Amino acid sequence: TAAVRRDEEALAMLSKDFYVENILTREEYLPARAELSARLEGNRARLAKRDGRGVIGQFVGEGATLRTAWATGSLEWRRSVVGALLDRVVIAPGKAGRVAMDPARVQPVWRY
Repeated sequence: TAAVRRDEEALAMLSKDFYVENILTREEYLPARAELSARLEGNRARLAKRDGRGVIGQFVGEGATLRTAWATGSLEWRRSVVGALLDRVVIAPGKAGRVAMDPARVQPVWRY
């Protein structure tokens, strides 16, 4: 994750240098952006493979893309995403005499 974070920060700084600070030419910016983007994607893929998050690896740092994919994903795909992210669910003790399920008793334990 450190390599992914470092590449994301470098890409943000590069964009700022080009778009905001105007200290890079287009000829300098485009190749640097392509190289950083390729490295970032490679690092994200390695992270996903290493962590066993193949199904969600492509979404590291891309929450909006994941939300869009979730809206159209199959139930099987959604289940695999939840399985990749969720370690376990802890159900706290209930109160004697209560029949209804209290959602406040449900505590997800996330892998990341």
